[in-house]
Parts: sequence; structure tokens; C-alpha cells
Amino acid sequence: MIDQIHYSALLHRSKKHLKNIPEYQRCLDSLAKDPKISAQLGKLVGTTFEQRRLESEDVIFGCINAMLKTNRSDVFEIEVFKDEYSKIEKFIYTDEIEYYDLIPLFGFSADDNPICLANGLEIVKFSEDEILSILNSGLIVGPPVLGGDHLSGTATFGIKRKFKLPKIIGEKEQKAVLSKIKKKGEKIYNLNVVIDLMRVFKKGEFYKMGIMRGNDSFLGLGRSISNYPTDCQVMIIDNYHLDKKEIQDCKTLIIQNEKLYKNEKIFLRIANRRFSQAIERKRLDDKILDFLICAEALFLGSGPDGGNNSELKYRLSHNAAMVLETKDNRRRKLFEFMGNAYNIRSKIIHGSKLNKMPKNSNRTPYRIDIFIDELETILRAGIKKAVSYLHTNKKTTIDWKNIVFPNGNQE
Repeated sequence: MIDQIHYSALLHRSKKHLKNIPEYQRCLDSLAKDPKISAQLGKLVGTTFEQRRLESEDVIFGCINAMLKTNRSDVFEIEVFKDEYSKIEKFIYTDEIEYYDLIPLFGFSADDNPICLANGLEIVKFSEDEILSILNSGLIVGPPVLGGDHLSGTATFGIKRKFKLPKIIGEKEQKAVLSKIKKKGEKIYNLNVVIDLMRVFKKGEFYKMGIMRGNDSFLGLGRSISNYPTDCQVMIIDNYHLDKKEIQDCKTLIIQNEKLYKNEKIFLRIANRRFSQAIERKRLDDKILDFLICAEALFLGSGPDGGNNSELKYRLSHNAAMVLETKDNRRRKLFEFMGNAYNIRSKIIHGSKLNKMPKNSNRTPYRIDIFIDELETILRAGIKKAVSYLHTNKKTTIDWKNIVFPNGNQE
């Protein structure tokens, strides 16, 4: 058996010796003479997210440690040194530090890799080494089996967001930087909103397993990890897949929503979020409640009055039917369907049993899961139509009266 050298421990034990050699002192002198470097030494350096004190030995031993980790030997390699030195130089001279957020998507697949959704926002496919690295970091990439020690599968794709934060040097800079961030107002995509919109775009199941935030700076500012509780089943019945054509259409929906969100479309946020939450639910009654909250936000809460409580069932059913259908017979069917959905929602809220389901087009009672699937399809179409209307007409609200009765103001 060959003993392995623990290079981190070796470097730690050798520090006293290394600090006594002339070359080390020359390095210290060089660092002290550089105005950009010396201004940061001995101070807390980082961002509003995290900071760490920068010392001279971080710069010097950072290069040595990187070479030992990479080569696993004491042989000096100029390319390894240059790579590590470039990281140090970038960190020292930059005014911003780049971060990334990563969410593994279990059940998601696509024809392209990577998928660029917007500036700094993309969906990436993991290699086997990357999956192993993510697992080693503590982030879960798939639903655990009952025992908790094994996963029923692993996410092969994840959504990744890159963004920059102003670098802070010393405690006095913090207030000035916070003010600068507020004025700059840089758009950082909300990953949960993007995931909601992906579910709105098309039918299919995928789940976010957790989120990891980190950066690749040499100072090692750290990493934060949160694993989301999920009730996703071991077997996903209907995986979510994007082909090449769908990728572009999904991207368009996300960009349109991002522009609308700037104008505080509260009803649209609620509709998207509740729709997405309904997809995640496993209890059918919970799905119906979330879908009906989505419907109310969409067809009642989007008008100038913000949603009047009078005759909600009628208005919701009427608005949905008039907007989503063009033929009278189909409008009537949709009007009745949404009215039935509202009745079911009321029974659930008041604790009544669903002894009788409404009848379908064949005049036989709906199975509740099929009823929910149809409701999902209707609301998906409604959200897309609302987004298209607001984006095309540059409106801030949806005036249902003008849509339902387009010629109502003409004499």
C-alpha cells in the first residue's frame, strides 16, 4: 500500500519555513508596493452576500496550494501557476464578483444543450462528473428512496443563473454599494418565476430539487445550499421534454413575462405561481384549489377594478368562455365547465364530499383526474392569451368588458 501525501497538511506545516526564505519577503514587498493590492490587504473583501479578510498569505499560498492540488506533486508547472494567478489577478482588479445559482430539474430533458433563455440565464446538461460533484457538495439531484440513503433517479439538467454583485472593500463601502445596487436596478431573473413559466408553457412533470449559490473566486467566498422538500413520486408519469421548436417558444414566453413583471402585474404573478404549485401537488383536491385561485387571479383580478366579489362564479365562467372560445356552442360548454369547477372548489373549501362529479360530453360523470387535466389545459391557454394580450397591446391591465364586448362603446 502506497501512502498518499496530504498536500494541504504539508503546506500548513511548511508555512513557517516558507515565510523565512528571501523569496517570500520579496513577494510581500511587491504586494505592498501595488496600490490596488495594498488597498485591499487586511480588510474585509467580498459582496453584500459574503465577505472575508484578504491577507498577503492568501495571495501567495493560493498559487502554491492550487499547484499541489492539481499536480499532486511538488513539480512546478507554469501553466497551472498562470491559471491560478489569473484568478487572483481578476479578483484583485475587478469591481464586481460573479455568482451563480444552480437548481437541478428532476424529470426535465431537452434536445439542446445548453439552452440560453436570456442574458445570464440558461439550462445546462450535467455530465456524470458534474452530477457527482453536485452530490458531493450536499445538493440533492433526485428524490430519495424511503430509507433516504439512495436516490430513485438523478436530474440530468439544471437551470443556471449568473449574476454580478459590486465588490466591497472594507466596512465603510457597504452603504455606498447598497445605494449603487438600488440605483442600478440590474435585472436578475427569479428562477422560481422562470420554472413557473416553463410549467405554464407545456404539460409535463419536473421538480426543482434544491438550489446552490456559489462563486469561483480564488478567495473562496463560500457556497450556500438549500435542499427543497418535495413530494415528487419515485416514478414520474409524464416527463417534461422541450424539442428545438418548443425551446424558442418557451424562451419567448419567459421574456414577455419578464417585461410585464417590471410593471407589477400582480394578478399575473399569482396566476403563474398558483398554476405551477398545482402541478406540484399530489392531492387532487389541492390541485383544484390552486387551479381555481389561478383562474380567479386571471379572469377576475386582472381588470381595472382588481376583482369585485359580486357574482364571482358567473363572471369567471363568462370571461373564460368569451375569451378562450369563438363559437357559441363551445363557449357554452366552457362556461358550464368553469362553473362546475367553481362549485367543486366551494365544496372542498367548505368540507363537503365530492359525491357527484359533473358530467362530461358523453353525459357520464367525470373522473376527477380527467376533470383536473382539462382544467389545467384551459388555464394554460388562458395565461398564454393574457400574456400575449398585455404584451401586444402594451397594456397594464386586462379590461374584460372591452375584450368580451369589443364594440360596446360604439353607437
